[in-house]
Amino acid sequence: MAFTVPANADLLARAQAGDARALELLLAEHAPRIARFAAHMCRHAADADDVVQETLISASRALRSFRGQSALPTWLFAIARSHCRRQRRKARSGSGGAVDVHEPAAVRDLQLTDRAEPADQALQGRELAAEVAGAMAQLAPAYREVLLLRDVEGLTAPEVGVLLGTPVATVKTRLHRARMQVRDRLAPLLEASGSEPSGCPDIGRIYSRHLEGDIGPATCARMQQHLQDCPYCARRCATLRAAVASCAALKGDHIPVRLQSIIRHALDHAGAP
Repeated sequence: MAFTVPANADLLARAQAGDARALELLLAEHAPRIARFAAHMCRHAADADDVVQETLISASRALRSFRGQSALPTWLFAIARSHCRRQRRKARSGSGGAVDVHEPAAVRDLQLTDRAEPADQALQGRELAAEVAGAMAQLAPAYREVLLLRDVEGLTAPEVGVLLGTPVATVKTRLHRARMQVRDRLAPLLEASGSEPSGCPDIGRIYSRHLEGDIGPATCARMQQHLQDCPYCARRCATLRAAVASCAALKGDHIPVRLQSIIRHALDHAGAP
């Protein structure tokens, strides 16, 4: 039976009080984002599933200690990140053989958010999503997790900084570099070839800072004017927009059968919260 997740404001309180059904629904609500994080941060699909399961078990057992000092998703990501790091250490000392989730075809459960789009647009969206997944796979882990938390999961840069124990300025630097590497992966698909004009500003960096609210109206106006006057930079900026939008489109609340099984297994092994 598939999960139906209610938008219930007291779900967390009920789960903390020992309501088993509330705990099940709470895990179902947050499991997809934990699964996405694990799929991108672990080397193998089996490792990612293990991380999801261990994260849900740990969260269930520690739920009563959660006091809301951070948002619940941030707390869960911190637990998942700890298990991912442990899993990567194990992987370095052991052997694999499972499917590599960093191959775009093996990022199995990432769903585009707009299911009502026309077939040709849906195909293009899937192709872009696959390219984005492939580009993310090539990022250094420190860049990958920042991009995943900020542009896929929607945490703010300060929230990411708290989760990672990293200064916000460092988070934004990594985020910009990650965005540009993903943009470069999409460029052959979305941009016509051409040489860069001399004297152009770093439009990618400016746009990335704009997304973080770090440029003022005057700089924004100059950027808009330059984009109107420079087709080359306009194409590059459009590709960066597509990269960021494709990251956001990887986010969804789809709960596949395999993930439902992991949730139930976690509940069986967690005991009462």
